[in-house]
Amino acid sequence: MQSLPQLIQNSLPYFVPEDATEDSVHTNLLADNIPDALATQLVLFIPLAFGRAFLRKFPLEFPPTFTLQYSNGEVVKDLLFADEPVYLAAARVAEDIIGKGAWSETFHFEVAAWSPEVDACSQALAEGFKPETISLSALYIFGDIGPRPAQAD
Repeated sequence: MQSLPQLIQNSLPYFVPEDATEDSVHTNLLADNIPDALATQLVLFIPLAFGRAFLRKFPLEFPPTFTLQYSNGEVVKDLLFADEPVYLAAARVAEDIIGKGAWSETFHFEVAAWSPEVDACSQALAEGFKPETISLSALYIFGDIGPRPAQAD
């Protein structure tokens, strides 16, 4: 099996087509024999990691936690991005691409643009807000990403 960074790199082209959707990316990953929960994690965490890497040029504070809702309605609060291996690996891949000066607006930004944080910041900037006044809220993520470790109270 390929390493997580290689899997992330190989997944990036699925996000770029104009008609790509979460379902189409997920279907492509399943066709690559990626397990369902891991495919869902890739669909959800790659754009977030690439979006945050792209947004690092602005003075923003990114919430360290998120809330997860599974399709069965179960909700898990205060999950840490720092505890998510797919998110961390995707963040390292994105930062490495930026560090090497290899970031492409017509490829890597297309992945980052899937991030709700990029969308929110783009809207705020278009409305005339200054970057230093933008405040990001913790994300509410929907997806069956597999079981999470029990959270401390």
